[in-house]
Amino acid sequence: MAVARALAQEPELLLLDEPAAFLDIKQETLVYQRLSRLNRDHSTTVVSVLHNLNLASVYFDRVVLLGRGRIAAVGAPADVITADNVGTVFDIEVRVERDEQSGQLNVLPKLVRP
Repeated sequence: MAVARALAQEPELLLLDEPAAFLDIKQETLVYQRLSRLNRDHSTTVVSVLHNLNLASVYFDRVVLLGRGRIAAVGAPADVITADNVGTVFDIEVRVERDEQSGQLNVLPKLVRP
């Protein structure tokens, strides 16, 4: 309801903190598609905190990767969401793959089996 009231005022800037938290994958996708359309069609700036790097890479043109209270990298998703950057910030080995058909980035942890 609060988001609807904010959008009714036609803001130039939206600041969001995990706007699709606790939603299922379909509803999560719909939220980010609507935010993308709002940005594209109404020139609304959307700034959002996300922990899902895969979603961030799909729905946002610029990404700021934060680690230990500092900016670790800023730029286009493909430039920021790299195995080195993500590994350094989160202290975990990951691999970042690009889907051949969609071009979407996928961040996957390198799992170590006990």
